[in-house]
Amino acid sequence: MGKTGIDNTKNNLKTAKEKGGSRSKDKNIDFYRFALQHIDDFVSFVDKDYCYRAVSRGYLNFFRLSEHQVIGQFVWELHGNERFNLVLKPNLDRALIHGETFSFNAEIQSSNGETCHIESRHTPYRDANQEITGVIVIARDMNRVWEAEQRLHKEVELCQLVIDSTPDFVFFKDVEGSYQRCNQAFRDFLGLPDSEIIGRTDQQLMSSESAQYIRERDQLVFSRQLPSHNEEWVTYNNSRRRLLDMSKVPVFDDDHRLVGLLGVGRDITREREAERRSKQASLLFEVTSDPCLIIEADGIISAANPACHKVFGYQGNQLPGIPVGDLLFPPPDEMSLTTLLNRKSWKGQLMGVHLNGQANPFLVNISSVLGDGEEIVSQVITMLDMGEVAGLTQDLSHKAYHDPLTGLPNRHLMLSRLQHAVAQAQRNDDFIAVLFIDLDGFKGVNDRYGHSFGDLLLKEVGERLKTPLRNSDTLVRLGGDEFVIILERLLHVSGINPVLDKLLKSVAESPVEFDNISVNISISIGVSVFPNHASHAELLVKYADRAMYVAKANGRNQACFFHSSLSIPNHCNDQS
Repeated sequence: MGKTGIDNTKNNLKTAKEKGGSRSKDKNIDFYRFALQHIDDFVSFVDKDYCYRAVSRGYLNFFRLSEHQVIGQFVWELHGNERFNLVLKPNLDRALIHGETFSFNAEIQSSNGETCHIESRHTPYRDANQEITGVIVIARDMNRVWEAEQRLHKEVELCQLVIDSTPDFVFFKDVEGSYQRCNQAFRDFLGLPDSEIIGRTDQQLMSSESAQYIRERDQLVFSRQLPSHNEEWVTYNNSRRRLLDMSKVPVFDDDHRLVGLLGVGRDITREREAERRSKQASLLFEVTSDPCLIIEADGIISAANPACHKVFGYQGNQLPGIPVGDLLFPPPDEMSLTTLLNRKSWKGQLMGVHLNGQANPFLVNISSVLGDGEEIVSQVITMLDMGEVAGLTQDLSHKAYHDPLTGLPNRHLMLSRLQHAVAQAQRNDDFIAVLFIDLDGFKGVNDRYGHSFGDLLLKEVGERLKTPLRNSDTLVRLGGDEFVIILERLLHVSGINPVLDKLLKSVAESPVEFDNISVNISISIGVSVFPNHASHAELLVKYADRAMYVAKANGRNQACFFHSSLSIPNHCNDQS
């Protein structure tokens, strides 16, 4: 068609539009127009003159137009001549002239330049004489469809004609309760064709008790002439009992006379059953006496029961939102916590960190919740506090991680705590200080007064070293007269010096006295800092040890920070 022909066509259609010839009353279209006011997809009805007769709420919202700005307008008036002639008209003509029903993908732009990728379906509309009088265009925002399908587990596809485009039940009943229209979702739910639904009442489709209840709910809509929303249990003739989430809206004709109601609903039977089971599981989770955690795939705690908060020293609901790695870590030489969490299930022993910094062993069971693709979605962690296991198990566990003389954590537990502290500091951008401590002149005291006095001296020094420390700090006896202190969660390196002064003073300020023996004692301290000096636990201990020897060589009873230029004089290698 040439440009002159198109202009003539437009003039003729404009005349018809002014006379109202293209907008004769059509009760079916009036029904569709009312139904479309409740649909968020892009749906439009265009008559054979390319004039809009009905559009959905989603269509108007996307283009930011009101209904009176669209209904009665020609397609090219909204989209422009160029797009109409090149894109829209050829597709409309396939339905209007050739009677084709077809789908295709396209892009559309809103008035503010927003681009939307859509799947569009054109279906010819036929009147009672099977003559094509218009075309129904259903366009679906594919991003929205994908999100909706994910939420509904891909149970339905949302690309159908007009009211069939929604997976919810949509039906129209007259004031007598007789079904006049319904969508495919409603037909599928009942398992009946249109011929066995249209013209029938609820009394013929469901049990008499359910029909009476539904009729009472409908009468409330009619009498109040207001929308209603409620849940309805119904039993249909196929013996299926279902809980429906129903919204009902009164429908009026052009003369504002009540002609029926529009119902939109969905079957929520399974949803409510899932909620019931979830509440049961939640109750069990809350009341069980064993500590329990739920973590997401990224390792963040999403839920923790009261027993877990109590065991780890937290109040209220403080645990959700923190990484599980702040609470649990594996013993040294075991696989990392990340590796364990990548398994679908695991049982074994992990160390748990109390809020006060104390570490205790737990027997742990990790169970995974899997998604449709067998990926780990979340995990449930149940724990048994080894400290609550009576008798030999408790004793053996304590001995495995603590020094038998002083009761302090041993080298095994120190490495676990230090590895955990490093991982936590990397996440929180904190500093860690490792203090390697050696008693000055201990060998001479031990040789002079005997091992029994030496043991008493070590225990007393251990007690004095605890005095300046916080609950979150860790004091370890490595063996012999060597101790290590781990200072965690330091905001500034400058915070180390006051602790060093207090440690030196607490040991040296008064003599150690036992059985009329009085001995003055002092310590030498070597210091390494994460991340300034090293990022691995073993290196931090090694560098602190090296700095300690330099402190001894420089006169003892002092502290020395590690730096790369440090060298250990030969004459101090055997000093104690």
